[in-house]
Amino acid sequence: TGAAETAPHSEIPAESAAAPIPPPRVASAAEVFTWIKRVLSALTHLSDDAAELVAFWVIATWHQEALTVLPCLVITGAAHDAIRVLHVLSKFCCEAKLLSGFRRSHLGVLQWGCKTNLISEPNLDRRTAGLLGNLTDKNFKVVERYSLISYAKSTGIYAGENPETHKIQNSIRIHISPASAEPSATPQWLQKMIELLPVHLSQYRDKNLSSVRRSTWVPSELSSEPAAIAAPLGRCLANAPELRQKLVALLKTEGKQRQSELSRSEEHTSEL
Repeated sequence: TGAAETAPHSEIPAESAAAPIPPPRVASAAEVFTWIKRVLSALTHLSDDAAELVAFWVIATWHQEALTVLPCLVITGAAHDAIRVLHVLSKFCCEAKLLSGFRRSHLGVLQWGCKTNLISEPNLDRRTAGLLGNLTDKNFKVVERYSLISYAKSTGIYAGENPETHKIQNSIRIHISPASAEPSATPQWLQKMIELLPVHLSQYRDKNLSSVRRSTWVPSELSSEPAAIAAPLGRCLANAPELRQKLVALLKTEGKQRQSELSRSEEHTSEL
């Protein structure tokens, strides 16, 4: 320090020439996607395809400001396993809150209370399903006294055991079959990943939010309904064309499964 204190002014580097301390590296879309899937696979009974769809949805909850359509995640099946998924999602979705039930009268409080709704509503009725569907689209407003207010935000909901529950517009549907055993022993890396994932997601959002706003990605391989879901989810995958293709493939598979379920339901109804 003595030498530095007595050095001539001309020998001391100018402040602008000093290299700044580099910030921590921001994770890529592929990395945060993989980490979310690993945690879901370790803590829940979701299939690989379902865990991947949910991971795409989690990333999108961090980019709500840049999206017009906010797809709804609908979970059906075994109650215990579905609630476990909601608990895991509450750790990673942007400013999430777990909610027991959902009513239109809740909207005012929820507008300021959280950014992601994680709802348990096992007796979902048609009116509530319709409201939740409309709330996926920021262009729809809700009348509150003398004002028109947008209450759109990311929502995940457990809608009961029946996979044929009332349809919610712009939704990804995940059905969980009853599992015979608890998830395997907790791996050593899990707790650290749970702690760090929200930090990585926040950094990823801060770095890529402006590019998500500018993105005009439109999937060309899907029909109109799944394409409306894929577009906002895919826009949140910055510089990750391979992940966008995976998303398209998963939504194609989900669509085929849904058509199969509807066909079986119609056949059962006709038999009755």
